[in-house]
Amino acid sequence: MDLMYANTYLGTYEKGVIKIDSMTIETEVYFGDMRVVKGKELSEFIRDRIISRDRRDVNKFLNSIGLNQYDEHEIALITRLVNPMDGFWLRKDFSETYDNFVKPKLVELFKYNKIGQVNTMSSGGQNIKYYSEYKGDFGVVKKRLTGLTYDTESEVAVYQLSKLLKVDTCPVYRVDADHTFSTFLYNFWGESIIHMRHALKKRDPNKDTYTQVVEAFPNIKEDLIRMLILDYVTAQDDRHMSNYALFAGELYPLYDNGRSLFWENRLEDIHESLRDVKMFSTSFGEIGSYYDILQDISKEGTRFSDLVNLNISYREIYDAYAKAGYNDRERLTLITKWTSLCLVELRELDALNNNVISNKESSTLNIKKSNLFGKATED
Repeated sequence: MDLMYANTYLGTYEKGVIKIDSMTIETEVYFGDMRVVKGKELSEFIRDRIISRDRRDVNKFLNSIGLNQYDEHEIALITRLVNPMDGFWLRKDFSETYDNFVKPKLVELFKYNKIGQVNTMSSGGQNIKYYSEYKGDFGVVKKRLTGLTYDTESEVAVYQLSKLLKVDTCPVYRVDADHTFSTFLYNFWGESIIHMRHALKKRDPNKDTYTQVVEAFPNIKEDLIRMLILDYVTAQDDRHMSNYALFAGELYPLYDNGRSLFWENRLEDIHESLRDVKMFSTSFGEIGSYYDILQDISKEGTRFSDLVNLNISYREIYDAYAKAGYNDRERLTLITKWTSLCLVELRELDALNNNVISNKESSTLNIKKSNLFGKATED
């Protein structure tokens, strides 16, 4: 089959190998200067756009496409890698075009709007989730991981808090007791997002993730700090590099925020964490906790109150989290205390930081935006 980006021919795909004939911005982002893509690099590319092996209902999906075992290459051939994330797909013959083949496939992905009735393909993670249209918007429906977890409530709670903090996140709505809907904020018919693990091609194990991302994409520094603040005050424990992305060179609004606010912890564990929010701060990447990284950022002269709203009261946090539907009053109180204490720590860092960035210094952050693709052109 031919590997395509919209209507642009890129190369060929055979089981286990992609051969690139036409080097473009899109191929460079995913494959660098490789002309032959196989092994780990090929697997990462495919896994981004097919159902995860770890999905709890993966056997149901495999049965629906006629497979009795998980084989990423066979799934790639059957699904043609059509995905609303970007414009890559596999062409079988010249009669197929982006308009007459891919767009109808995308319509098929999103036609299931009766929550919980039909499970269609989606990539990534253990949650049962699928692409859907809900109240006129396109996005992803996600089911509660288990009956003992609070990821459904946490997903909505983080969105509610983000509005108070003034951090851009994808809108999330509670559909029913066990399902949430996360809205796409890009036009998937002709625009694309790229996960950070693909955008950041080279990684240094001796540097923390924040430093490496900022060095590679300095124009997103302020939004990245906003992300770190949100993740710190919500005890995020799942911000891996496929859980944040670039859109046209900017940081795409945050998504997949459900594994936060002690979503699977016992109440006793939350009580323990409240003894010292700095010590129990969750980690970002392989080096450093959120608090450690934010403390270093503060020492460089950044005032967090210039980037987000830190003056949020305990009652405002409580009311925001209550909208998420927590049925355990004690848990609701404890997660509110966590966020409130974290905001106190951030305000204290600001108080210690007397080096306010001048307008001139701030302007140095306005570096030319990357052209990491936002549109799947149809040339």
